[in-house]
Amino acid sequence: MTASLRSVTPLIPAGSSLAAALAFYTEHMGFSILWQGDGMAGIERDGIAFNLLENHNQVWADNASFSIAVSELEALYQEYRQIPARVGPSNENPGVGGNST
Repeated sequence: MTASLRSVTPLIPAGSSLAAALAFYTEHMGFSILWQGDGMAGIERDGIAFNLLENHNQVWADNASFSIAVSELEALYQEYRQIPARVGPSNENPGVGGNST
């Protein structure tokens, strides 16, 4: 039998307050909390999961980056433009992570 990779769950810096980060992701971005432990939590939306880590390292937070393939990019962009955060311009790149249609 051959092993296969199933998923990747990025570890994302959550800032100095995990509780505030969880509130933001659940109340404004539509994520659900899967688990929560000492300074860490797992969240999920539409089968996409992240692990959030309470973090005091601003350099790591400023340089964290990842790509997510989505369907209906414009609809998601409009949804997130309403949240209390800075949302830059939509950036469609079909070559990263698969199709974004």
